[in-house]
Amino acid sequence: DYAYIAAYNDDALQILDISDPANPVERWNLVDSSRLNGAVDIKEIGNYAYVTSYIGDSMQVVDISDPDAPVFAWEVVESGTTELNWAWGIDVVWNFAYIAAYNDDGLEIIDITDPTNPLHTWSLDNAASWVFLNWARQIEVIGNYAYISAYVDDALEIVDISDPTNMSGVWYLWASNNRRLYWAYDLKKVGNYIYVASYTADSLEIID
Repeated sequence: DYAYIAAYNDDALQILDISDPANPVERWNLVDSSRLNGAVDIKEIGNYAYVTSYIGDSMQVVDISDPDAPVFAWEVVESGTTELNWAWGIDVVWNFAYIAAYNDDGLEIIDITDPTNPLHTWSLDNAASWVFLNWARQIEVIGNYAYISAYVDDALEIVDISDPTNMSGVWYLWASNNRRLYWAYDLKKVGNYIYVASYTADSLEIID
């Protein structure tokens, strides 16, 4: 019955009651110009919302068990070992959060088994072989693979995450052979297809 919205310019997490879709009602507006600075993406799992802070270079964990009084539970911020510089897209599957880091050209994995004490697990960036993550923007995890749009690489990167402590790039597609992936911006996987929105190509690319 609720929608959770990351508000970039407001540095906020907005909670709406959508039990009546024709009449959504604001339940709470959690604003924090430090911890939610440039809030850009969000995933809600159980009693927690995981929010990427683009300008704050972090992932925020918010306890939303009470929609009328959400509270910060913990955070993971950019450090010498993490890939969270300009954290953008996030997906949460089982006990891990997967984050595409725009300025780090990388992928960060965080163990959220205990949401009140999330832990850096592994990271991957453009320095690794078979990895094209220049300005990694959006991510979706399906099974043992993460699909990531790479804005400057004009590419879709596929990463094997079957072992979260030792990820590896397995394949990529980039803007050639009529593939319209210039400045790959956002993506969504449905069934056997990935739909990629490309910023400068003004197009939608469909990949089997």
